Amino acid sequence: TDSDSWMLYDNLVVGYDSIEYVEAKEKAPEGLPTISDPNGVKGSGVYYGGDAAGIRFDYDNGEIKPSLTQGMGPANTYITDERYVYYYRTESGATSYLPLECGKLSLPEATNTVTAIVEGDFAFGRVDAAYFGVIGFYGNGRRVNVFLSANAEGRIVFPHMKSGGFEGLEQDTWYNLRFELYYLGTVSEGNASMAVRLFVNGEYACDISAVDVSAYTSNRLLLQLQNSDTELWMAYDNIYIGYFDMEYTAPPADEPDPDEPVDPDPDEPVDPNPDEPIPDEPSYGEGDEGVLPGHAGNNYDNVGGWTEP
Repeated sequence: TDSDSWMLYDNLVVGYDSIEYVEAKEKAPEGLPTISDPNGVKGSGVYYGGDAAGIRFDYDNGEIKPSLTQGMGPANTYITDERYVYYYRTESGATSYLPLECGKLSLPEATNTVTAIVEGDFAFGRVDAAYFGVIGFYGNGRRVNVFLSANAEGRIVFPHMKSGGFEGLEQDTWYNLRFELYYLGTVSEGNASMAVRLFVNGEYACDISAVDVSAYTSNRLLLQLQNSDTELWMAYDNIYIGYFDMEYTAPPADEPDPDEPVDPDPDEPVDPNPDEPIPDEPSYGEGDEGVLPGHAGNNYDNVGGWTEP
């Protein structure tokens, strides 16, 4: 430095005090939604609240917010005052990736009775696009993707659903989702046949076709947002990831709704007066022939039936 440099100081104190460090609170993002929980399901998961061994992700004890994969699509995360993760897009662009790493999870050898369980509380909002996101399951050397979409009514659905009467999730609403991932056997080197079963709020919802099944070495749950505008968001909390000894069985058969009318058998004649009471059958004497009055063209013992899908 040159000879003109200088510094002034006064009233300088150096010492120690008992002051606990408090991390500066991050400013809440604009448009932070209000998420309803009409069924009281948040925090009530069967596995998350149980004694089963596995990895859990919650944010009730001062955990820092999860980090996104660097260099990917534009998004951010925020831990709300209610201590859940709000994962949202910040502008249009490529797919955003939020990994929940499970490297410490002890994975058993894949067999037909080893089933992965992923359970958590989820909510979605400002969704207006088909294929807006993916929940990717990476573990035991394999990857399975479950795609998320919005139907014409704006409900969140799983486009590869293959059984069940599931009608979708309302936006801005908490749901407890439990995915059971079944290993059914190896179909080629590095690839496997998999089945995915979904339970919503503890009730069976549907089976989902396993998509993008391939060999992978990482252990993680990968949450992706894509193909949408800057308003799209996902919220989650109380994530549990583990493995259980549970063998795959066929999905539960759909049962008829007792409040829904049964579709008539197209091969049966239609009763023109279905609401009229069936008259008592008159007695016939010997030699009487013909059709009983009031029964012509009808079959009151079988006006229709339910066929298992």
